[in-house]
Amino acid sequence: MAALGMDLSVKAYPGAGIGLRDSGQLALAELIRAQANESWRVAFEVPTREDGRQAADLVFFGVSGGLHLELESRLVDFQAQLRSGQLKREAIQQRHAARFAFVLALRDTLANRAAVRAHAGVVRAALPSRSSDIWRSIRTGGPMQADGLLWLRPAMQRRAIRR
Repeated sequence: MAALGMDLSVKAYPGAGIGLRDSGQLALAELIRAQANESWRVAFEVPTREDGRQAADLVFFGVSGGLHLELESRLVDFQAQLRSGQLKREAIQQRHAARFAFVLALRDTLANRAAVRAHAGVVRAALPSRSSDIWRSIRTGGPMQADGLLWLRPAMQRRAIRR
C-alpha cells in the first residue's frame, strides 16, 4: 500500500447475531443459573432493541420484576459498561412493565479488584448492593432493592463445572 501512497483502513460493524461472547462467559452464566431459586424464570440473551442487535446477558424474571445481569470477564471501562447495562435494563423494564435491578457480574480477579478499589466510591454509589445480597436474591427468589456488583470467583466456577 505504501508504494501506492495509500493507508490501509479497516472498519468493523456489529454482526447480525447476538450471543454470549465465549465459553468463559457461558460458564459464568451457567454458574449463576445453577444457583437460582426455582421461582425465577431464567432467560439468556434477552433482546433489548427492536432490531435484535443488542441483548441482556442474563435475566431473572420474578412475579413482580427481576434481575438483569451483565457478565464481564474484565472491568475495562466502568462508565461504558455501567451505562450499557443500565440502558439494557431500562429497555427490559419498559418491555415488561416491571422493576429490574441491574447487576454487573464480574470475574473476581486481582486486576478487577484493583480497578474497583481505585474507584471504590463511584462504584459503590452506582452499584450499592453487595455480592452477598445478590446471591441471597438469586438463591431465594427474593427481590433486590438496589443495583449491585456480583463477584464471581474462579473456584466457584470450577465447582459448578465438575457437577
